[in-house]
Amino acid sequence: MSRKELEAFDVSKLKNGTIKCFEVVRPDGYHENHYFYRDHDGELFQVITRNWKTGNKLQHEWQASKKSRA
Repeated sequence: MSRKELEAFDVSKLKNGTIKCFEVVRPDGYHENHYFYRDHDGELFQVITRNWKTGNKLQHEWQASKKSRA
């Protein structure tokens, strides 16, 4: 995915329970993974990591912390 596609992405249209990821390579060669997840309750989780796997792990940790607060 390109930075242009990331910038065109409208996070407000992300449906509950869905994930959207964009891997963008910066001019310096660094790979960024922009990870978006909208929880079933409508709350948005977003993070920038080196890869999709790390973003997914952090999303699951976030969901677990939400459950423990409830």
